[in-house]
Amino acid sequence: ALAASPLAPAAAAPVVASKTTPPSAAAAAAAHLEAPVDDAPKTRATRSYAFTILAAGLVAGSSTAWQSTFQTTLRGLAPAKIGWLGFATTASGIAGAWLV
Repeated sequence: ALAASPLAPAAAAPVVASKTTPPSAAAAAAAHLEAPVDDAPKTRATRSYAFTILAAGLVAGSSTAWQSTFQTTLRGLAPAKIGWLGFATTASGIAGAWLV
Protein backbone atom coordinates (compact mmCIF):
# COMPACT_ATOMS: atom_id res chain seq x y z
CA ALA A 1 0.00 0.00 0.00
CA LEU A 2 1.10 3.50 -0.69
CA ALA A 3 1.78 5.80 2.19
CA ALA A 4 -0.28 8.95 2.30
CA SER A 5 1.63 12.07 1.45
CA PRO A 6 1.50 14.82 4.09
CA LEU A 7 0.77 17.32 1.28
CA ALA A 8 -2.14 15.38 -0.18
CA PRO A 9 -5.57 16.64 0.79
CA ALA A 10 -7.52 14.53 3.21
CA ALA A 11 -10.40 12.56 1.81
CA ALA A 12 -13.57 14.61 2.06
CA ALA A 13 -16.22 13.19 4.30
CA PRO A 14 -19.54 12.66 2.56
CA VAL A 15 -22.05 15.46 3.22
CA VAL A 16 -25.23 14.14 4.73
CA ALA A 17 -28.19 16.50 4.86
CA SER A 18 -29.79 16.69 8.25
CA LYS A 19 -32.59 18.71 9.77
CA THR A 20 -30.08 21.25 11.07
CA THR A 21 -28.25 21.76 7.76
CA PRO A 22 -29.41 25.01 6.14
CA PRO A 23 -30.46 24.89 2.50
CA SER A 24 -28.01 25.96 -0.15
CA ALA A 25 -28.17 29.53 -1.40
CA ALA A 26 -29.65 28.38 -4.71
CA ALA A 27 -32.36 26.34 -2.96
CA ALA A 28 -33.22 29.24 -0.65
CA ALA A 29 -33.45 31.65 -3.60
CA ALA A 30 -35.65 29.28 -5.56
CA ALA A 31 -37.96 28.79 -2.57
CA HIS A 32 -38.16 32.56 -2.11
CA LEU A 33 -39.04 33.13 -5.76
CA GLU A 34 -41.74 30.46 -5.69
CA ALA A 35 -43.36 31.72 -2.48
CA PRO A 36 -46.65 33.56 -2.94
CA VAL A 37 -46.40 37.32 -2.61
CA ASP A 38 -49.11 39.38 -0.94
CA ASP A 39 -48.58 43.00 -2.01
CA ALA A 40 -52.11 44.17 -1.16
CA PRO A 41 -51.39 45.37 2.41
CA LYS A 42 -48.22 47.12 1.26
CA THR A 43 -50.07 48.82 -1.59
CA ARG A 44 -52.85 50.00 0.71
CA ALA A 45 -50.31 51.32 3.20
CA THR A 46 -48.43 53.16 0.47
CA ARG A 47 -51.62 54.73 -0.87
CA SER A 48 -52.72 55.71 2.63
CA TYR A 49 -49.34 57.29 3.33
CA ALA A 50 -49.41 59.18 0.03
CA PHE A 51 -52.94 60.43 0.74
CA THR A 52 -51.89 61.60 4.22
CA ILE A 53 -48.92 63.50 2.80
CA LEU A 54 -51.11 65.05 0.10
CA ALA A 55 -53.74 66.13 2.64
CA ALA A 56 -51.13 67.62 4.95
CA GLY A 57 -49.58 69.50 2.03
CA LEU A 58 -52.92 70.92 0.95
CA VAL A 59 -53.71 72.08 4.49
CA ALA A 60 -50.28 73.63 5.01
CA GLY A 61 -50.29 75.27 1.58
CA SER A 62 -53.75 76.77 1.90
CA SER A 63 -52.99 78.00 5.41
CA THR A 64 -49.78 79.65 4.25
CA ALA A 65 -51.53 81.24 1.27
CA TRP A 66 -54.36 82.54 3.49
CA GLN A 67 -52.00 83.98 6.09
CA SER A 68 -50.00 85.80 3.45
CA THR A 69 -53.12 87.74 2.43
CA PHE A 70 -54.22 88.76 5.96
CA GLN A 71 -52.95 92.35 5.62
CA THR A 72 -54.84 93.01 2.39
CA THR A 73 -57.93 90.89 3.06
CA LEU A 74 -58.55 92.23 6.57
CA ARG A 75 -57.88 95.89 5.74
CA GLY A 76 -60.43 97.28 8.18
CA LEU A 77 -58.81 95.76 11.25
CA ALA A 78 -55.90 97.12 13.24
CA PRO A 79 -52.51 95.57 12.42
CA ALA A 80 -52.24 94.18 15.96
CA LYS A 81 -55.56 92.31 15.56
CA ILE A 82 -54.43 90.94 12.22
CA GLY A 83 -51.23 89.73 13.88
CA TRP A 84 -53.20 88.00 16.64
CA LEU A 85 -55.46 86.36 14.03
CA GLY A 86 -52.36 85.06 12.27
CA PHE A 87 -51.02 83.77 15.57
CA ALA A 88 -54.35 82.06 16.36
CA THR A 89 -54.45 80.47 12.92
CA THR A 90 -50.93 79.10 13.33
CA ALA A 91 -51.60 77.88 16.89
CA SER A 92 -54.79 76.10 15.82
CA GLY A 93 -52.93 74.50 12.91
CA ILE A 94 -50.26 73.21 15.25
CA ALA A 95 -52.87 71.89 17.71
CA GLY A 96 -54.73 70.20 14.85
CA ALA A 97 -51.52 68.58 13.62
CA TRP A 98 -50.86 67.18 17.10
CA LEU A 99 -54.37 65.74 17.29
CA VAL A 100 -54.10 64.04 13.93
